[in-house]
Amino acid sequence: PRFVASLTGISNEMVKRAPMFAEVAPRWLDFISDSVLVAHNAPFDTSFLNHEISRVYPGHRMVNPHLCTVKLSRRVLPELLNHRLDTVADHFSISIVSRHRAGSDALATAEIFIMLLAKLEEVHGVKDLAAARNFQFPEVISTAASV
Repeated sequence: PRFVASLTGISNEMVKRAPMFAEVAPRWLDFISDSVLVAHNAPFDTSFLNHEISRVYPGHRMVNPHLCTVKLSRRVLPELLNHRLDTVADHFSISIVSRHRAGSDALATAEIFIMLLAKLEEVHGVKDLAAARNFQFPEVISTAASV
């Protein structure tokens, strides 16, 4: 779509020789196996992938656990104005060589994930996937008097 081409700079010409998802789906599923998937905006990515998987293998979908670095950064870095990949990467001084390209965005997401995990462990004692997925700051109790 024109919007995606404008956002990413990826044109039809650039992808016309790329394989169809059906051609790479078996290798993708072998690659991920039962791994935990980490993505920036994981619900979007996993829903997109599951849509394509169901087209190739009707009735099937990935059931891999996933961790979303957007959700995690909102919990760990509430002081940021937004939690876009660029913003979180800038916060951690992580450069993204080619934005909106799978390799560069994935590498930045992996580096962000490592930094978020380190901060979770150092500051909050979180040491495993379940605790990271469920991490929430304690609710702040207001001591202001009601008027």
